[in-house]
Amino acid sequence: MNSADQTKSRIYLTVLTGFLGAGKTTILNRYLESPFGKGTVVLVNEFGDVDVDSAIIGAASEGSNMMSLPNGCVCCEMQDDLSSTLIELAERHNSEGGISRCIIETSGLAVPSSILRTIGRNPLLKSEFEVAQTICVASAPAIIDQANKYIEAAEQIAISDKIAISKSDLIADDMFDYIKAMLRERNPMAEIMVTGVDASVDVLFMPSQNLCHPIEQVIVDDDHVCDHQHEHNHTHGIDSFSIQIDEPLDQNLFYDVLTFWIMRHSDSLLRVKGFLSFVEEPKPHLVNIVHDICNIEPLEREAQGSYLVFIGIGLPETEIRKDLETCNIQAAGARTR
Repeated sequence: MNSADQTKSRIYLTVLTGFLGAGKTTILNRYLESPFGKGTVVLVNEFGDVDVDSAIIGAASEGSNMMSLPNGCVCCEMQDDLSSTLIELAERHNSEGGISRCIIETSGLAVPSSILRTIGRNPLLKSEFEVAQTICVASAPAIIDQANKYIEAAEQIAISDKIAISKSDLIADDMFDYIKAMLRERNPMAEIMVTGVDASVDVLFMPSQNLCHPIEQVIVDDDHVCDHQHEHNHTHGIDSFSIQIDEPLDQNLFYDVLTFWIMRHSDSLLRVKGFLSFVEEPKPHLVNIVHDICNIEPLEREAQGSYLVFIGIGLPETEIRKDLETCNIQAAGARTR
């Protein structure tokens, strides 16, 4: 081993977790756009098969600094892909340098402990990466219900070193202390922060001095739970599907359909995200829906059809596809008149 190998630094690794629609990508983009994001590589994991978050993050970071693991979950069926991708990243760092930090943005249904185990049980990964922290982004309007209803959300809170409360402007002031008390009860050791528009994100991503759950402890705890193999199955029948339509949609009709979806399926519609192209607008639009909270805004990029990922419980996929096709048919009719 030469002297360069002996002195090379390990890559700081942060696991960025949080339930569906918590705002992980928004916070991550703010960090990447800041001077502190230099030298950061982002590994994005999507639960659906359309890689929406990677396209959004790619606008904030150089394309070479973003890697993707779509159509699965790194905490269960994609652990081998996670390992091989991290090894590839380490080899790139050793040959080219310039990488100081890796942030794994998990899917909203991932449990961070499985990711930490994947790293901790691989001697090569342990030698190349230093786990800096696990950060959980918690949506203020939704986190109490999510933590009570979904085991994934509860574990994301419990395993994290820092908990970043997002969307605090959407709740009443008297709810804030109640939310912090709930988070503190579920994780007494975590540092709780608020990530408002004016809050600096560099402190959030600074390595934690004292990890609440060191990687060795996570491995030992897991060995007490199961003897040989850990398997994580997502609960409550949560599933996803994606819809792609190449032609632009009728904007007014789509908003009518969207209103109907939210009224009829708000309890089972956990998340919708993607891109929309409208006949009436030259630019594509970014779609972000969490239950009945909807945000659609134009993007500075070329329109390339519509791509939507639906995540929910028992959603009527056939019905939703027909609704979107109707928007497309109406748009086609308008263009021929």
